[in-house]
Amino acid sequence: MRGRAIHRPVAVKQYGTPCWFTRPEEFSPANVPGLVLWLAASDGATLFQTSSLDTPAVADGDPVGGWKNRVAGAYHALQATSGRRPLLRLNAVHGLPLVEFDGSDDYLAISRMTGQFAAGMSYFLAMKFADGRPSGTRRPFGARSSLPVQSYFTSILTSSGNLSHATWIDSEFYENAYLNLPDAETAWHVLSTVATPGSDVTSYVDGVESGTSDISEGTWANLAGAVAESPFLGADNNATSPSGPHTLRLAEVLIYGAALDAASRAAVEHYLLAKYGLS
Repeated sequence: MRGRAIHRPVAVKQYGTPCWFTRPEEFSPANVPGLVLWLAASDGATLFQTSSLDTPAVADGDPVGGWKNRVAGAYHALQATSGRRPLLRLNAVHGLPLVEFDGSDDYLAISRMTGQFAAGMSYFLAMKFADGRPSGTRRPFGARSSLPVQSYFTSILTSSGNLSHATWIDSEFYENAYLNLPDAETAWHVLSTVATPGSDVTSYVDGVESGTSDISEGTWANLAGAVAESPFLGADNNATSPSGPHTLRLAEVLIYGAALDAASRAAVEHYLLAKYGLS
């Protein structure tokens, strides 16, 4: 008899009423309030070859110059330079597509999110790295501003394989460990981080807490109200320049302008883990 994956139900409050689901198709990340950005490579209608969002990316190997936000409004991920566009890869993870960054100069830029995080911040990445221990430090996701240094979110991968989340508030540095990657990393993971103003920033790997930082001494309003740079995917944006590009594979990105409670965070993680065959 062939085995069958069992997905345990997770409760999430949907408009004040508990909503139970066991499969990803029974839940939408939009059910959780505060969603600002939702990029899903599985939604072919959101992928385009150009930053003008006029030529669909449909074939394996097509360049991705535009990845449209599924949430109405702005914050699309765009790349106007043709040689810096990542590629679409079909049937890449659990039969679903992904967006592949080459680790040289590929990246997508998202519009500034200033003012979206006054109530906190939560983000989720369904992703993997092709090289778990690069020759030098890489920063494959995030944005930083300068003078003072502020960062909505940024990820750091060192040559020893240590992957972490980092936040800057008024030039103070707070870092959480995600996990230590092997030299030739092949595994997919769901990485998530929740920042609670005046309290802490906590990170998770596949739904399990991996690290936390006390940010109670930081002035969160200075970060939330800062004119921070555009977040990059595939590299970190440091003063409008890509920093530390890496060989990144991204299937889905979710960013909330809220510090999600434990039930809501677990629901989003469960959705991603089940969708990409990690649960």
